[in-house]
Amino acid sequence: MNRLLLLAFITISLNSFADDMEKPLKVDLCTVAENPQLYDGKMIEINASQIRLKKNEWGLDGDICLPVFLLVLPLEVSPMPKFTHERTSAFDELFSVRGERATFRANFIGRFDWAGTDKKKLFGRSKQSMRLVLKSVSNPMKIMLPYK
Repeated sequence: MNRLLLLAFITISLNSFADDMEKPLKVDLCTVAENPQLYDGKMIEINASQIRLKKNEWGLDGDICLPVFLLVLPLEVSPMPKFTHERTSAFDELFSVRGERATFRANFIGRFDWAGTDKKKLFGRSKQSMRLVLKSVSNPMKIMLPYK
């Protein structure tokens, strides 16, 4: 009986670990925007620019397609995902750019969520239909904007 209980515990633990270690799908932001139902709830990696949205929120822009994705941290969503954000130098740089005349381009990795067609389920105060729950940031590039 004890062996069976131990085996069941190990199996559950390994399954949880495998879920947390899910390899993100490398995909273009425009591809996700065109077919959001295919990526809903999945871990993805996209290259995008961080932009300021209305009401003090942040989003991701693919430069050539709409709509914009809301960018949130795991602590800001309910229910919370099984992962937390990875605090790296790239992650710190993402937040340091927010007060400057600069844009931040990087690979953003996280869980993609789609609200579907129901307008009552839109995300954030800026009412976006798509969001990325950020897990990590890599290959950062800070681009300083000229003064007017």
